[in-house]
Amino acid sequence: MEWDFTTSQVLGGEIDYGLEDFIRDLKGEMEYNFPKYEKRKQKRLFELYYRVFYFSFNCKSVDEISKLMGIEKEFVEIIIEGGKDNIAMLEAIIMGKFIQNLRDSGGMLSDSMNLKLLSAQVRDFHKKHKL
Repeated sequence: MEWDFTTSQVLGGEIDYGLEDFIRDLKGEMEYNFPKYEKRKQKRLFELYYRVFYFSFNCKSVDEISKLMGIEKEFVEIIIEGGKDNIAMLEAIIMGKFIQNLRDSGGMLSDSMNLKLLSAQVRDFHKKHKL
């Protein structure tokens, strides 16, 4: 995907671009790149790409992602290589939420509590969107 803003702007809160926006745009990218695929296949591709991006952001190795998802290493490598900008944006969105949690708490939230809060927020988001 291409944006007319940077990951730094998202991370710093200058641009309001969140997970909802990211998945909307990624779904659009799947529709654009695979127009002949039926909606169900596009949805499966979206889920595959999103999960690889998310696991990659979480510092999982290609081997780990491959085993976790039950797909070939080479396919994981292709998705990661072609999705580096998407992974960076996903990281900026999630880390931006971490920073926003600190701001919202007036700086009173410890890093460990913030990580727990962030994890719960992302988990709720994934559950809501069946990711």
